This record gives sequence, C-alpha cells and structure tokens, in this order.
Amino acid sequence: MLSLALELNDALSAAGDDACEPLTAGDDGGTSREDPADGGGGGDDPKITDHASLPTSEAEWLYDSSALACLNDRLDADTELPRTDFTDDPDPPRLYGRSLVDCPADLNAYFADAARLRSGLTRLFDGLVPFEQHLTAVLHALGDTARCAEAAPHRYSPATIRHLPPGHAIGLHIGNAFLTTPQAQQLARSVHVGAQRSHFMPLRLPSAGGELVVYDLRWSMVKDRYEGGVDVREEGGLAKLVPPLCETVRISPPAGAMLIFDGGRFFHRITPVEGSHARRTIGGFLAQAHRGTGWRHWS
Repeated sequence: MLSLALELNDALSAAGDDACEPLTAGDDGGTSREDPADGGGGGDDPKITDHASLPTSEAEWLYDSSALACLNDRLDADTELPRTDFTDDPDPPRLYGRSLVDCPADLNAYFADAARLRSGLTRLFDGLVPFEQHLTAVLHALGDTARCAEAAPHRYSPATIRHLPPGHAIGLHIGNAFLTTPQAQQLARSVHVGAQRSHFMPLRLPSAGGELVVYDLRWSMVKDRYEGGVDVREEGGLAKLVPPLCETVRISPPAGAMLIFDGGRFFHRITPVEGSHARRTIGGFLAQAHRGTGWRHWS
C-alpha cells in the first residue's frame, strides 16, 4: 500500500500578491491545520510536506498491477455506471459518476447518481479492497478518521472516475472556486469546504503526459474575482501569466498510489495526455468536519 499526501502551505511570501515564492521541501513530516474562515494556513515559510507514513514497497500496495488490470477490464465492460461523455469522439473524455462541482443547486439528480455509482463501485472492486475502505485507511494512517459526507437521508458520491484520452488535458483550475457555487451551500453546513483537499489514484497511466502541475498561486489572490462572478480561467491574462511567473511542482504518482494535495487553495492542471491510451483516475475531495474530528469526503 502506498500513499503520498502533499500539503502545499503558505506558498506566497510576505512580499505581496504580485510575486510568487519558490516552493521548498519541508522535512518535518508534519501537517498543518487551517483557519476555516479564510481557507489559509499558518506558518511563516513556504513548504511542501511529503508524508511517507505508509509502506512504499510495491509488493505491499493494495492495488498492484493485476488488481489494476482487473479494474480497467471491468470498467471497459461496465455499461451501468452513470457517465458523462464530453465529446462525440470514439474515445471521448469521460466522467463516471456525477461531480458535485458541475451540478445545479437542486441535488436530487446528483444524489440519485451517487447511489448508482456507489453500487457500481461495489461491482468494480468486487474481490478487492473497496476504494472507500482504502481511502479511510489512508487518512487514518495520516492521523485521523474519515467517512463519506452526508445530507440526510442522502450520502454524497464517494468518488468519481475520470477517463482522459490522448490529446486531452484538464485546464487550470482551483478547488475553492467551488465555494462560490450554489451546490456547495448544503455541504458547507457540515464541513470546512474552504480548507478542502483533493485526492486521486491513477488506475492507468498514459505513455507520457497527464502530469499534475501545481502552481504556487493561492486562492486568496483571486477569490474576490470569483465571488464577483468572474471565472479567471477564462480571462486570457491569468491563464497566460501563471505558468511563467510562478514556481510549479509536477507530480505523476504511480498507478495504484493515492495522492492527497491542497487543490483547494492552489491552482493546478493536468498536462495533455500523450501516447496510445487514456489516463484513468479515481478520486474526489475531502475536508474536516465542523463538529468533532475527522475527514468527510465527497466527489
């Protein structure tokens, strides 16, 4: 079993919002708790904390090459999982399940698909460690309990699966933009959505490309524009300025390894997939609960 949790903390210096400080590696192995009021963390120094608290031998992974091959074969054959194809291509970019990020304020259809996806994941992982159980174990190993977020009598989707074929990418985005959407309001009653994390596990890697690129550009620099109804991804200025001005971290976790990173507060993207086959990942989001301890996850 291998898991890597990446915390990007205070990546901008006291010099102000006009400059980005380089990211540096932390060596203390610790985590930081954030003030949920602003989604920011404490501390004076920019750092990345790389947690290696779980076994890293490939033989100890829960999802080895044979398990991953089984999962991909089952996914290819499954016709019942709820899915969205984003183009009419023979091999389109596809999302299995429904993401809360893209839902309307009325969540009835989302919760119906979440129940269907949960049933589908049971089929998909039959005979293997269930994905939710694995995620819970990872978070427990990193020091806390976890369970799926709820809005009684419903439970949120435990995860979504993303199929990204060659020639396609995921553009520059930031998780905390979710805070400005109507569908976030119900979830915000139970978790600190302003301090959310992203997580994903590759089910299959492409021959090349498909890397996660995280920029040391923080949500606090642009949140006023989002709250004013402007999606800064669609403004040519920011999307063009971010790459040359800010330091980056490029991450490509091995298939079967889970990555947890601070996608809520830091802009990130997925580079174009190259080669002959698609990049597939399963993942979602998590945040601390308002009452008591522990993580709540959703997708």
